[in-house]
Amino acid sequence: MNIQDYMQWTVKKRNDFSKILDKLGYIIGAEVGVWQAEYAIVLLNNNSTIKTLHLIDPWTSVGMTRTTTTGDEAFNKAIDNLESYKGRYVIHKGLSKDIHDEFEDRTLDFLYLDASHDYDNVKQDLNWWVPKVKKGGLFFGHDYNNRGYKKVKKAVDEYFGEENVNKTQEKVASWFVGIY
Repeated sequence: MNIQDYMQWTVKKRNDFSKILDKLGYIIGAEVGVWQAEYAIVLLNNNSTIKTLHLIDPWTSVGMTRTTTTGDEAFNKAIDNLESYKGRYVIHKGLSKDIHDEFEDRTLDFLYLDASHDYDNVKQDLNWWVPKVKKGGLFFGHDYNNRGYKKVKKAVDEYFGEENVNKTQEKVASWFVGIY
């Protein structure tokens, strides 16, 4: 099986991506927008093939409107949550604009984007991170149709073309595209 086969499948919820990554044998990936590492845990716990998951976040609550947690509290919670996965993840504490250059193009098997949700930042993250994913890789993200973050869908659709964007069947859908 390859990524093109999975683009034809129905993905019910974002937690199913970890199983797809496992079946594809993807070993190196990244999550941009980690906060307390809740989704990183899903990826690492349900996927035995991931050798290295790069976790990129500035861990600052500046601009975050839906939390009372401070950046330091979120970072400490992320470290606690990741305790049993030592050796399988790498923390990159900083802004996406500063971290993306640490990665060579076409070196990641997958990337999950759940960072800033405004149009300009989503568009910029796509410009920075899509080239980092190998051909045959998976690029996916959260909040595609979240009423509070309508600009995520706009930026993703403009970048990839709406007809190329696949969605999960959740009320707040995640989106995914194969990189060819």
